[in-house]
Amino acid sequence: MAGLSGFLGFMRLAGGLLAVMISIMVVPAFQGSRKYGTVQDPEFKLNRLGHPFFQVVIILAYILVVIGSVVSVP
Repeated sequence: MAGLSGFLGFMRLAGGLLAVMISIMVVPAFQGSRKYGTVQDPEFKLNRLGHPFFQVVIILAYILVVIGSVVSVP
């Protein structure tokens, strides 16, 4: 892999892997809390931002973070 030459390279890789873990865990946790949560009528609602389209956009943004952490800029 390009850019893994030293501490900063490994920190970039760790940041990318952390972004993958967050994207894998946050969106399904949000969906699960909406289906099986104990609060049936919460005070705060995401309305349009809670739509599945925006959830896909969030996952794609995290994937772009992973690509940006792996690709080295000259």
